[in-house]
Amino acid sequence: MNRTSKRHKTPSRVRFVVLFHTQKQGDHFDLMIDDGSLLATWKTRQAPETARDRELDCLRIGNHRRIYLDYEGPISGDRGDVTQHDAGQCLVEVQTESRWDVTFEGKRLNGHFTLEKAHRSNETWRLRFRSTRRPSG
Repeated sequence: MNRTSKRHKTPSRVRFVVLFHTQKQGDHFDLMIDDGSLLATWKTRQAPETARDRELDCLRIGNHRRIYLDYEGPISGDRGDVTQHDAGQCLVEVQTESRWDVTFEGKRLNGHFTLEKAHRSNETWRLRFRSTRRPSG
């Protein structure tokens, strides 16, 4: 997995997508943020916009191909199907190994959120709503 440890010097506006993934092991949402050649990806049981009401646990999973920014349909290897739950632009203001500060501009997921690693020893993260402010730029 390519995990970046950079911190943006200037905020970076990129695309994001939230996919609803149905599969035999249980349905979940995948939050994907464009990180250049791949999509940084977090898996969560609830829709990411529900973090407006409470912190949401999520799991950092392997980066995905950029094709998923627009893809809907079956996943190869009998791994289920994905449908687009939300999509739009986002402003990545901070990006480190353990924290991302992002302002989402989607139809459902919008506002300023923090994704923060919950434990050093695993890939559990928390998605937290910060404010409704919109980026200037």
